[in-house]
Amino acid sequence: MVPYQLVLTLNRTTIASLVLADFDDAFVNTEIGVDTARGFNRHFVAQFAYFDHVRHLITDRHDLTSDMTWAPYELVDDTERKISFRRRS
Repeated sequence: MVPYQLVLTLNRTTIASLVLADFDDAFVNTEIGVDTARGFNRHFVAQFAYFDHVRHLITDRHDLTSDMTWAPYELVDDTERKISFRRRS
C-alpha cells in the first residue's frame, strides 16, 4: 500500500489529517526523507488552498515559503512573528 493522506475540514477553524499506510505490523519512528516530507507538505498546502474559508495555518517556518509559493500563493510579508501570503488570482 502506498502511503496517502486524507484531510477533512471539520469546521471553519479545524482540519483533521489522517495518514494511512501499510507498516507490516510495525511502526518505525524515524525521520522521513526530504522528498517525502515535501510531498506531504504540498499535499496539505493544496488542501489549504482548496478551502476559501481557511485563513490561518499554524506551522513551522522551515520551507513554508517554497511550499506556499508552489501552491497558488504569493509572499506578502515575512517578519519574525509571522509570514503572510495572498492567494494568486
